[in-house]
Amino acid sequence: LVAASVVAAVLLLNERSRTLAALAGEHDQRRIAEDQRDIAEAYKQAALKNEAEALRQRNNALRSQYVAEDVSGHSDKQQGYQQRLNRKLLGHLPVAGQPDRRGGEWSWLWSQCHPEVRTLYASASSISSTRATWSPDGELIGSSGDIWRAATGEAVQRISPSGTCSAWSPDGRKFAGGMVSDDSGIYLWDAETNEIRELRGHTESVWCVAFSPSGKRLASGGMDKEVRIWDLATRNTLRILPTPEFVSDVAWSPDGDLLAAGIKKHLVVWQSATGNVVAESELPMTGQGNSTQISWHPSGEQLAVSATKAWCLLRRSDWKVTHTQDLEFQRANDVAWSPGGERLAVADGEVVSLWDPAKDEPVRVLQGHSH
Repeated sequence: LVAASVVAAVLLLNERSRTLAALAGEHDQRRIAEDQRDIAEAYKQAALKNEAEALRQRNNALRSQYVAEDVSGHSDKQQGYQQRLNRKLLGHLPVAGQPDRRGGEWSWLWSQCHPEVRTLYASASSISSTRATWSPDGELIGSSGDIWRAATGEAVQRISPSGTCSAWSPDGRKFAGGMVSDDSGIYLWDAETNEIRELRGHTESVWCVAFSPSGKRLASGGMDKEVRIWDLATRNTLRILPTPEFVSDVAWSPDGDLLAAGIKKHLVVWQSATGNVVAESELPMTGQGNSTQISWHPSGEQLAVSATKAWCLLRRSDWKVTHTQDLEFQRANDVAWSPGGERLAVADGEVVSLWDPAKDEPVRVLQGHSH
């Protein structure tokens, strides 16, 4: 009996020893875990402090850059470096979550670079667009992927995907936008019903669209080396006119009888009803861009052509060149007659010059866009 009691006592002591050891080990583990949490928190606080210091230094550096570029920006303005000044100003537009460092000096310089009444920002879908066009009544502005209300800048319609060119019908009821090669379609927006319909046939990027004077037909051209004439009532292709190179512009004569196309280094004019070629000539004034733009005189008796290095006038009666004018920057990208036909506007890089066709000097030079 005594021996059994001793054994029981020994077993109890061993059990208590194991329990105490387990409790001690658990206490040590908790203490180690707490120490590790304290160390992690210290590292976190140090990282936050370093991040805050880095942000402070970055903001100070950006502020110093802003001050320096404000000073150099005034110098750029005085010396006429419009494009460089505009890049500096754009670099200080505030980004969400960052402080706005701009002051009155920035606003003044911006007003000197941008005297426009309103700036319209295109959606990502129309980022490829190169032209904006007014509706005939002046109420709307369209740019292939976007249409805005001119008075307010409100977006009326978004057309996707990426747009390249656009045109309004003569009555302003329809708007056409051509698309790049990921779509190769033409989208028609009806201003009265707000419907969007598609014209399908081109196999590559559509670079130009133009409504006929009656508004019943549409001409289009692009990288697939063809001009298409569409019947807008049926949305079918009436005629396909093959071309030797890609088509950069199309334009109907005011009477609708002729259709002209700028085709890389060529100008081609067709009889719109038959598709017969009326005139064809190679242009000696193209450069690296090889983009040819055309515009009919309101009388229909002259055709203006701009092609990178120069612009010229052709007479409809015999298609002879009557006037040629070299361009200063040799980066022509558009040409258009005034409604009365007294002036011709030629876009040359970031400059638009207004010409009296009878003279060899521009009557006015307009500067605004930075690229």
